[in-house]
Amino acid sequence: MTRLGICGHQYDEEQTVSTLCPVCEEKLFGTLPVLLGSRTEVSLAMNIRSELLREVALMMVENEDLHRNMRISQLIDKRKAKWWVEHRKYSVQEIMVALL
Repeated sequence: MTRLGICGHQYDEEQTVSTLCPVCEEKLFGTLPVLLGSRTEVSLAMNIRSELLREVALMMVENEDLHRNMRISQLIDKRKAKWWVEHRKYSVQEIMVALL
């Protein structure tokens, strides 16, 4: 299914984890690392990470100055599935504070 991303580009819905097109997602987040943990943890963590990155992408499109203040690379570098599962109920703002 083709969608229009919040970046204004069309893309195939299955190609991306955020609401950006794959090209803009790659520019913003880079290549997402493989998550480590049990099969169940990794499956759950991938969904949690995808949802959080959707929120981050939306926030960044709405507020371009936010990009330089966010610790996106630290967030992306979180490879342990357990970390994502433990932080699943945190808001984007709470997670960014936790990364300080």
